[in-house]
Amino acid sequence: TEVRKSDYDRDKDGYRDNYYGFLRGAADVKCIGVLIEHSYHTNERATLWLLDDENLKALAVVEAEAIADFCGVEIPFLAGDVDGDGEITQFDYILAKRIYFGTYEPTEDELKRADVDGDGTVSVFDYIAIRRKYFGTLE
Repeated sequence: TEVRKSDYDRDKDGYRDNYYGFLRGAADVKCIGVLIEHSYHTNERATLWLLDDENLKALAVVEAEAIADFCGVEIPFLAGDVDGDGEITQFDYILAKRIYFGTYEPTEDELKRADVDGDGTVSVFDYIAIRRKYFGTLE
């Protein structure tokens, strides 16, 4: 990690203080402060990439994992997100249904995510629960 220091000791403790005010404020109240920069608005290529919602979703997942790793926190998986892409889609429902009927051999992670009720197996309840989450129906 890098810390940009100001040119002087604002709080007179013998050390140069953090350049960024919000980080100084966080430190003052004994809170962790983090600045994560992705690019700069004058970088046209990066700006175009960041304007794509799919890229932002992928960035958010990687960023959340990095922050969780830094903080020593395990991110819980999204029950029903069988393919692990961060959202429940019709594809997750189809995968869960295929797992239930034995026509698809899931990975260990896919199996865990398809087991919505956490009972150790993928049942009709699980794939119907995923269908309901995706379609928003009670059928």
